[in-house]
Amino acid sequence: MGRGQGQVAVVSKRNVYPLTEETVSETKEFFTLRWQEWLESRNRPNSGDLRGACVFATAFSRFIFGGKVVGNWHHLRLLVGQDYVDLTEGIGVKEQAKEHDIEYTRLEQELPGYRRSRFFQGTDPDPFLHQPAFISSYEFKEVWQSVQPQAKEWAQQFLDAH
Repeated sequence: MGRGQGQVAVVSKRNVYPLTEETVSETKEFFTLRWQEWLESRNRPNSGDLRGACVFATAFSRFIFGGKVVGNWHHLRLLVGQDYVDLTEGIGVKEQAKEHDIEYTRLEQELPGYRRSRFFQGTDPDPFLHQPAFISSYEFKEVWQSVQPQAKEWAQQFLDAH
């Protein structure tokens, strides 16, 4: 997919770093530190793990390993060849779905005409379901584009250190 107006690259054939269990472990360790720093610098809640980081983690991983973004509204990961790279391992997806459901219900009651995302799977989502329509949606592209600068910066720091 090109980077024309309104398009966001979610596939990269470039593989700049070898994909092994060791390198995935190295990238996860590096990313975890950056994610914790990022949360703290923005006074965001910090559970001490990678809860809520899948978009950033997938973008970061893609800059390092190349690959294709796969996933759904609840969770993203990277497909490199036939291997999945999932730095967050889907942690907290079901808990977050319950929190989103509560928030959606509140908004639906308070804001006439408000509708939850058509991609929301409810309170028991399948984090590993791939929804190509979601990956193609404006809803996804907007969020994906917003994390690119930070993910690219962190990936460059990682590659420079290794």
